[in-house]
Amino acid sequence: YLPRQVRQNLANAYEQLNRPDLALNEYSELKKINPAGKNIHRAIGDIYLKMGRPDEALEEYLLEALTPQCAATGQSSERWHVPGKMDKSELFNNIGTVYALKKNYLNAEENFRKALNIDPLNETAAKNLLFLHKKR
Repeated sequence: YLPRQVRQNLANAYEQLNRPDLALNEYSELKKINPAGKNIHRAIGDIYLKMGRPDEALEEYLLEALTPQCAATGQSSERWHVPGKMDKSELFNNIGTVYALKKNYLNAEENFRKALNIDPLNETAAKNLLFLHKKR
């Protein structure tokens, strides 16, 4: 049995070494320890997306959006920051990105707008929304 922080450090190291398979194993173990842990679903979603598995990435991102830490910050003036990690606005941008990859443009636009409602200065979400409108 490895302590939670050791597994987190291993997962981060494997990501930096471009070993998403091993990072995914560590995050999966962390998920078993604490399924509602901060950013666990986001981290797994990021890895799935890098591995070219958008359906699984979307599932994890949507689970992250439902975690109490994320769901509690629904007001646009609040930001959900975890040092070195993604905020809620970026999470919704990623959800929109996966929907766009799947050619589900209506849900993509909805999530890019959610990202911008939370953080109007999210340049990535603004660019994604603009790109989406140009593509239509």
